[in-house]
Amino acid sequence: TGYAVVDNCTLNNCTVSRNNNAVVGLLGSMANNCVIYYNSEENYSGTTSNYCCTVPLPASGIGNFTNDPVLINQTAGDFHLQTNSPCINTGNNAYVTTSTDLDGNPRIVNGTVDIGAYESQSVPIFAIVAQPANQQTTIGQTSSF
Repeated sequence: TGYAVVDNCTLNNCTVSRNNNAVVGLLGSMANNCVIYYNSEENYSGTTSNYCCTVPLPASGIGNFTNDPVLINQTAGDFHLQTNSPCINTGNNAYVTTSTDLDGNPRIVNGTVDIGAYESQSVPIFAIVAQPANQQTTIGQTSSF
């Protein structure tokens, strides 16, 4: 049992979660595009966070939010993002240091990096719904969309 999981480091696109053998997840560190959530007593202390998902909202840094990261199964150690995660496409590409995520998949999908260690590989499904401009047609007439 230690005081901090990460002490005096810089983290980019990392997930620091479910660390129950330490008092604090990050101590005196810099975190960019990171998920820092579900740690035992404190998620962070004396840390500057940019574009991170953590609780409580950090006093220093920009682009942070406190929404639940919506992980696949954090209890079982699966820290991938679910398709409805607020961490998808909300990071800052300036903090990307490698071309692949922890699984070896492309680090940036759909133009903006995800927050955390895993990039969502899902392609959004779009549905286009259109109605004819002239909805009263008879046999032989043409309807325009």
